[in-house]
Amino acid sequence: MLFSIKRDKSMYYYMYYFTAIMMIVMLILNICTCVFDINADDSIEVLVLMYHNVVKDTDKATKYEIRISDLEKDFAYIKKFGAKTILPADLYAYQEGKKKLPKKSVMLTFDDGFYSYVTLLLPLLQKYNMSAVVNVVGEYTKYNKNNNDICEKYTYLDFEDMKTLASCSNIAIGLHSYHYHHIKNGNNGASQRKGESFGDYKIRLQKDTNKLISELNKVGISSDVYAYPYGAYSKCSDEILKECGIRCSMSCNEGINYITKDSSLYLLKRYNRNGVWDNRLQKFLAR
Repeated sequence: MLFSIKRDKSMYYYMYYFTAIMMIVMLILNICTCVFDINADDSIEVLVLMYHNVVKDTDKATKYEIRISDLEKDFAYIKKFGAKTILPADLYAYQEGKKKLPKKSVMLTFDDGFYSYVTLLLPLLQKYNMSAVVNVVGEYTKYNKNNNDICEKYTYLDFEDMKTLASCSNIAIGLHSYHYHHIKNGNNGASQRKGESFGDYKIRLQKDTNKLISELNKVGISSDVYAYPYGAYSKCSDEILKECGIRCSMSCNEGINYITKDSSLYLLKRYNRNGVWDNRLQKFLAR
């Protein structure tokens, strides 16, 4: 009888502690679920596509050159799904609570500043009422339409052409460096050189960035967006660019961007839109 009483008490304490532990576990799970649900409700998905040269249908498509008819197919597909094309300014407004954005958005970015952005891209953007970011390289302006040594396919914007694009409310001009769109003399895009001190790197990167900002300002263009040439950056690059007024930077790291009100807008992920074949836009919108 005594043994039976002790056993009953033991079972009672066991059940008591087991129940208490399970209640704590359930409480923790509920809290985690609420947190994750809140983050999910507040977040939006942004697919950033990285295009390069836009060429005529008579030209060859490559990894970095897309025919105008294929670009139009992309635009038509976005239109079909009712997706919204956005600019960095829309993300700023979203995070500041000034604007609502859909759960899925697409940001179209066009790198290097080809002249085809005036002749081919701009009419297509206007036709489909879509927005785009054009990231320009300062030193490429010397290869403009008035340079007789440059073929039409590889002609670049000059600063007046950029002014024409920037006058459109659906186009934002981004920085793609002034002199750093090459890999030579120890340079790899805008990243820190091997053995270079932080101080020297900071001076060099800010000097190049401010030079492009200054030239754009002369034609009435302001920009707070930076696309890293070749996607090459260093750990401290964004902090340095912040001092130049940059609020958003773009990488070549691939993936979907999940943006919340508190997310960083630096190093946005981008997918290169291969001109030969690429169905990531379709996958993103259809899922």
